[in-house]
Amino acid sequence: MIWYRPDVVKVRCPECLAPIWVRESIAQWAPVTCPECHTALEVISLNPPVLDYLQAGIDHDDSDHSIPPATGAS
Repeated sequence: MIWYRPDVVKVRCPECLAPIWVRESIAQWAPVTCPECHTALEVISLNPPVLDYLQAGIDHDDSDHSIPPATGAS
């Protein structure tokens, strides 16, 4: 079974290369946490979305914009 949602895109964690699903409407500099290695990341580019390590001391907001992995078929 293929899991597909048209409103999300897959990006890779720069630390462990795990796939991370984020909303297409994600904002630049939005914080994201890798679900595998728990590295704090941020969106540095939007087209296509690119993640990089979260810069210490810069707090754009406190929400995490990553999408939890699918747990099963619905």
